[in-house]
Amino acid sequence: MTASFALTEPDSGSDAAALMSTAVRDGEDDVLNGAKRYITNAPMTGLITVMARTAADRLPGNAHVTPFLVPAGTPACASVQRIGRCGRGGALSADVFPDDVRVPATAVLGGKEGFGFRTAMKVLDRGRIHVAAVCVGQPWDVPVISGGLNDLCLGFRDPVENRVGLRLTDHELAWLFSATG
Repeated sequence: MTASFALTEPDSGSDAAALMSTAVRDGEDDVLNGAKRYITNAPMTGLITVMARTAADRLPGNAHVTPFLVPAGTPACASVQRIGRCGRGGALSADVFPDDVRVPATAVLGGKEGFGFRTAMKVLDRGRIHVAAVCVGQPWDVPVISGGLNDLCLGFRDPVENRVGLRLTDHELAWLFSATG
């Protein structure tokens, strides 16, 4: 199953202390409302971990933030607007809008409000390391891509050597690779 992690918001970014999305207890359920931005895998997810504020005041250790496990397709939890991101074509993103989404109290990650926040952040930390590794590794694909540009230019009877812009790009790329080892 593909999962999504919904922390980032339009007005607070990924600052958990400043989250605007809320979860309010109503009987045996929690009711989630808010807006989540740039959620990786949202268009194809089976499960979304939605981070929401469960206390009005900021609590030590961000205990005012609770992760909720929300099955994809839950009524009123719309995932819309696929978002393309440069260099991340394999992971589709979308905005997610919980609008009076009802989930059972058992959907709280960690079993009680605020408890699962640290666990969720550990997952996020691993994801951040992955993104950094991807950013370091992607430049190594550029020579393969630029080789395709050379073929394209030859198709127009103009070798890549005659194209100053491409030549500079290749030169800068060679410098980048030599500088990073």
